Parts: sequence; C-alpha cells; structure tokens
Amino acid sequence: MQKKHLQLAEEANDTVEKQRACTQLGRTYHEMFLKSEDDCEAIQSAKKYFKKAMELAQILKEKPPPGESSGFLEEYINAHNNIGMLDLDLDNPEAARTILKKGLQICDEEEVREYDAARSRLHHNLGNVFMALRSWDEAKKHIEMDINICHKINHVQGEAKGYINLAELHNKTQKYIDALLCYGKASSLAKSMQDESALVEQIEHNTKIVKKSMKVMEELREEELMLKKLSAEMTDAKGTSEERKSMLQVNACLGSLIDKSSMVFAWLKVSFIT
Repeated sequence: MQKKHLQLAEEANDTVEKQRACTQLGRTYHEMFLKSEDDCEAIQSAKKYFKKAMELAQILKEKPPPGESSGFLEEYINAHNNIGMLDLDLDNPEAARTILKKGLQICDEEEVREYDAARSRLHHNLGNVFMALRSWDEAKKHIEMDINICHKINHVQGEAKGYINLAELHNKTQKYIDALLCYGKASSLAKSMQDESALVEQIEHNTKIVKKSMKVMEELREEELMLKKLSAEMTDAKGTSEERKSMLQVNACLGSLIDKSSMVFAWLKVSFIT
C-alpha cells in the first residue's frame, strides 16, 4: 500500500506526497529490521527511503509549493532523527551522534522554539547515543532536556519515557536509588494515561531488575572481601595439609563472583523504551 502511495505520488510529480511516502516506507522497513535483527534487505531499504525523505524534505523546506509553507522544516528535522535512530540500531553511535547533532544545529539556525517536540525527540535519542558511548554526563544532559521539554509541552508519554531513560542511566552507573526514584516518576506518569499498560509493565519489570541488582551488588562486595580473606589464608596454608582445602574455597568463591558479575552484566542490557 505504501509503495503504491509512492508510485502514485511519483506519477503525479507530487513532492509533498513523495516525501510522506518515503518516510512511511523508511519506518516500515526499520520496524521490519527491529523484529528480525538480521534482515539486511529491510535495513538497506530503510536507509534508502529515509535518505530520500530527507532530500525531499530539504527541497520542500527551501522551496515550498504554493499555499503550503509550513511543516516542511519539522519534516526535515525529523528526517535527521529517523536516520539517527537507524544508525543507533545498527550499533553505529558515532554516526548517530553526528546526524542528531546536525538536527539540533538546524533547530538553532531556524530558530525553532526552545520547547518544541522536534527538539525533544533529538535530545531523547542523543541521550541513548551518549549512553551507548558511555559518555554519562552528556547522556544525562540530553535526557534531562528531553524530560524538561516534554513537561513544558504536556507530552506525558514522552516525559515518562524520558524518566525511563534517566533510570537506565542511573542503573548503568550503579546509582540504584536514583534509578528507582526515576522509575517511580515514570510509573506515576504512565499510570495517569489511558491504554499504557504495556509501558507500566515494562517499568515494573525494569524496577525489579534494579532491586535485584542492588541485592547482588551488595553480595558481590561481601564476596570480594571474603575472597581477599581466603586468598590470604591460602598463602599462609601453602605447603601444609590445609593447602588443598584453602584452594578449593578460593576457587568456589571466585566462581560465585564470576556468576554474579555475569548476572549484573546481563541486567545492564535492559532494553530502552524509545
């Protein structure tokens, strides 16, 4: 249906409809890629249509058709956001950062309002990009800007998702109390909306993971102290009848530490809600 839309727009030489059709096709192929994760054809098609949509949006922004002077700047900015999200999903955060930063630059050059949904989306995704790059301060800055904009424009869902991202950041930097506070705010916002049960469930699931992480991290600290104690005892027991027993205790403690560390690492891969 979407390809038919593009075909009709091309036949009519309608640039506005061509841009809309390319954007929708890009999103469709992007979603197909996310569902399969190894659909090379889908990702190539998503790239092709998103890039074409950006080119057409730029043409429309610079020379809008008669009687249609608004909306094309937003489409041009959103095109940067779409390509940035695609690059991030392809594990290419550097490229995503470049294109998303360009989107913010356009917002500044075109004097887009400070509290605008287009800016919010760019900050949201830049937060994810900088988390992928482990640039925690930059990530926090962009996530908080996203939350602030969403709050100002009364975009409750966006604000909730912003708090989820901020909670993820705190979780990854082992600030578990702050993570739980952010999940609490996200939960309150999500519950204030209708038909957001899936969002509420995701928040509750992530909250449980943070609480488990707190418990396991405390156990890790205790076992690290125990390992130091057992290692010292093993050194003292060298050459005595207690040497073998001491080695077994150290190995068992070390194995437990490795298991718990692997568990925490797996929990750190909690998926972002974007």
